[in-house]
Amino acid sequence: MESGVLRISSSSFRQAVLGSQQPFVLALVASWCRDSRAFQEVLLQVAAEETGRVRVGEADVDENQALARSLHSNIFPSLFLFRKGETIDRL
Repeated sequence: MESGVLRISSSSFRQAVLGSQQPFVLALVASWCRDSRAFQEVLLQVAAEETGRVRVGEADVDENQALARSLHSNIFPSLFLFRKGETIDRL
């Protein structure tokens, strides 16, 4: 993904997302999913508009199946909002 949107993996999730001092928007996406590819523009826009206030990341579910399972997500793209290590909303 382009600058401003972090690539999150199962191994980086705890530190990057749950350990973030700022609210964190995480998108679970699938490279084969047309809606996921279209959603990348939205992530870039949020990352640009909310720089310094919110961190934005994405995780490919094919590469990070354990992460998708741990978040109980099987619809893609899925969007999660974390604050202080807790999920506060999901779409």
